[in-house]
Amino acid sequence: MKNLRYFFVTLLIVLPLLMFSQQRFSLEVRGGASLTTKDLVDADLKTGFGLEGIMDFRIVNHIGVYGGWAWNRFSSDQSFAGTSSDFEETGYAFGVKYFETIGSSPIDAYVRVGAIYNHLEIENTEEIL
Repeated sequence: MKNLRYFFVTLLIVLPLLMFSQQRFSLEVRGGASLTTKDLVDADLKTGFGLEGIMDFRIVNHIGVYGGWAWNRFSSDQSFAGTSSDFEETGYAFGVKYFETIGSSPIDAYVRVGAIYNHLEIENTEEIL
Protein backbone atom coordinates (compact mmCIF):
# COMPACT_ATOMS: atom_id res chain seq x y z
CA MET A 1 0.00 0.00 0.00
CA LYS A 2 3.01 2.30 0.47
CA ASN A 3 3.58 2.33 -3.30
CA LEU A 4 -0.06 3.25 -3.86
CA ARG A 5 0.35 6.31 -1.61
CA TYR A 6 3.45 7.40 -3.57
CA PHE A 7 1.49 7.09 -6.80
CA PHE A 8 -1.37 9.30 -5.60
CA VAL A 9 0.97 11.91 -4.08
CA THR A 10 2.89 12.08 -7.35
CA LEU A 11 -0.38 12.36 -9.25
CA LEU A 12 -1.50 15.28 -7.06
CA ILE A 13 1.78 17.08 -7.78
CA VAL A 14 1.89 16.36 -11.52
CA LEU A 15 -1.76 17.02 -12.46
CA PRO A 16 -1.69 20.78 -11.72
CA LEU A 17 1.53 21.08 -13.71
CA LEU A 18 -0.12 19.34 -16.64
CA MET A 19 -3.17 21.59 -16.55
CA PHE A 20 -1.10 24.79 -16.76
CA SER A 21 1.45 23.55 -19.27
CA GLN A 22 1.47 24.88 -22.81
CA GLN A 23 3.13 21.73 -24.11
CA ARG A 24 1.22 18.58 -25.01
CA PHE A 25 0.95 16.12 -22.15
CA SER A 26 -1.27 13.11 -21.78
CA LEU A 27 -2.07 10.94 -18.82
CA GLU A 28 -3.51 7.41 -18.75
CA VAL A 29 -4.84 5.87 -15.55
CA ARG A 30 -6.23 2.33 -15.56
CA GLY A 31 -7.38 -0.20 -13.04
CA GLY A 32 -8.83 -3.67 -13.18
CA ALA A 33 -8.54 -7.37 -12.50
CA SER A 34 -5.15 -9.07 -12.67
CA LEU A 35 -4.87 -12.68 -13.76
CA THR A 36 -1.83 -14.91 -13.31
CA THR A 37 -0.39 -16.66 -16.35
CA LYS A 38 2.02 -18.99 -14.52
CA ASP A 39 2.31 -20.59 -11.09
CA LEU A 40 4.74 -19.03 -8.63
CA VAL A 41 6.51 -22.04 -7.09
CA ASP A 42 3.68 -23.71 -5.06
CA ALA A 43 1.60 -20.57 -4.40
CA ASP A 44 -2.04 -20.81 -5.44
CA LEU A 45 -2.53 -17.17 -6.46
CA LYS A 46 -6.07 -15.85 -6.65
CA THR A 47 -7.33 -13.30 -9.16
CA GLY A 48 -6.05 -9.92 -8.03
CA PHE A 49 -6.42 -6.28 -8.91
CA GLY A 50 -4.12 -3.55 -10.09
CA LEU A 51 -3.59 0.08 -11.06
CA GLU A 52 -1.44 1.66 -13.76
CA GLY A 53 -0.58 5.20 -14.74
CA ILE A 54 1.42 6.44 -17.73
CA MET A 55 2.29 10.04 -18.52
CA ASP A 56 3.81 11.22 -21.77
CA PHE A 57 5.16 14.48 -23.07
CA ARG A 58 5.11 15.29 -26.78
CA ILE A 59 8.56 16.64 -27.68
CA VAL A 60 7.93 17.35 -31.36
CA ASN A 61 4.93 16.89 -33.62
CA HIS A 62 4.87 13.05 -33.69
CA ILE A 63 7.40 11.99 -31.05
CA GLY A 64 7.18 11.98 -27.27
CA VAL A 65 8.68 10.41 -24.18
CA TYR A 66 6.73 8.51 -21.55
CA GLY A 67 7.07 7.14 -18.04
CA GLY A 68 4.73 5.04 -15.97
CA TRP A 69 4.07 3.03 -12.86
CA ALA A 70 2.02 -0.14 -12.31
CA TRP A 71 0.94 -2.07 -9.21
CA ASN A 72 -0.77 -5.48 -9.04
CA ARG A 73 -1.75 -7.44 -5.93
CA PHE A 74 -2.49 -11.16 -5.66
CA SER A 75 -3.40 -13.07 -2.49
CA SER A 76 -2.81 -16.68 -1.56
CA ASP A 77 -4.22 -18.73 1.33
CA GLN A 78 -1.20 -21.05 1.37
CA SER A 79 2.24 -20.64 -0.25
CA PHE A 80 5.96 -21.06 0.35
CA ALA A 81 5.80 -17.68 2.17
CA GLY A 82 3.25 -18.99 4.71
CA THR A 83 -0.49 -18.65 5.11
CA SER A 84 -2.47 -15.56 4.07
CA SER A 85 0.30 -14.14 1.87
CA ASP A 86 -0.03 -11.19 -0.47
CA PHE A 87 2.14 -10.93 -3.57
CA GLU A 88 2.58 -7.39 -4.90
CA GLU A 89 4.17 -6.72 -8.28
CA THR A 90 5.31 -3.16 -8.85
CA GLY A 91 6.73 -1.96 -12.14
CA TYR A 92 8.10 1.09 -13.88
CA ALA A 93 8.08 1.81 -17.61
CA PHE A 94 9.79 4.46 -19.73
CA GLY A 95 10.62 5.06 -23.36
CA VAL A 96 9.81 6.85 -26.60
CA LYS A 97 6.35 7.09 -28.16
CA TYR A 98 5.46 7.74 -31.82
CA PHE A 99 2.04 9.40 -32.43
CA GLU A 100 0.02 9.56 -35.63
CA THR A 101 -3.33 11.38 -35.85
CA ILE A 102 -6.10 9.36 -37.47
CA GLY A 103 -7.46 11.55 -40.30
CA SER A 104 -8.85 14.83 -39.02
CA SER A 105 -10.11 13.32 -35.75
CA PRO A 106 -8.72 14.23 -32.32
CA ILE A 107 -7.73 10.56 -31.82
CA ASP A 108 -4.08 9.49 -32.04
CA ALA A 109 -2.70 6.02 -32.73
CA TYR A 110 0.70 5.35 -31.17
CA VAL A 111 3.58 2.91 -30.88
CA ARG A 112 5.81 2.72 -27.80
CA VAL A 113 9.40 1.50 -27.61
CA GLY A 114 10.90 1.32 -24.15
CA ALA A 115 11.82 -0.68 -21.09
CA ILE A 116 9.96 -2.12 -18.11
CA TYR A 117 11.38 -2.87 -14.66
CA ASN A 118 9.19 -5.04 -12.38
CA HIS A 119 9.81 -6.44 -8.92
CA LEU A 120 7.83 -8.72 -6.62
CA GLU A 121 7.23 -8.22 -2.89
CA ILE A 122 5.70 -10.79 -0.54
CA GLU A 123 3.80 -9.89 2.63
CA ASN A 124 2.18 -12.25 5.11
CA THR A 125 0.44 -12.01 8.47
CA GLU A 126 2.57 -14.60 10.27
CA GLU A 127 5.16 -13.51 12.81
CA ILE A 128 8.69 -14.76 12.29
CA LEU A 129 10.39 -15.79 15.52
